[in-house]
Amino acid sequence: MALNVALHLGEVAYGNVGSPLRLDFTVIGPNVNEVSRLESMCDPLERHLLLSEAFAKAIPADGSELLPLGRHGLRSVREPVRLFTVDGLPEP
Repeated sequence: MALNVALHLGEVAYGNVGSPLRLDFTVIGPNVNEVSRLESMCDPLERHLLLSEAFAKAIPADGSELLPLGRHGLRSVREPVRLFTVDGLPEP
């Protein structure tokens, strides 16, 4: 079984949610939804690693060479997003 990873950059809300009898630590917000949708694109794009445009822009210029994968619509995300991967990773 392969591990798929999606990386995105953005603000989230996090903390304990629930009652004193049952507390769960959770992370919520639109950026959590977006990275979840990004990860769901790994198999259709046949990639183990996907990066959002926001994450790709945060990588220093002397970092790894990124391979653009085009713009893709994601469920529950208003605008199509540009996706990237790192060149030279093994394919699934």
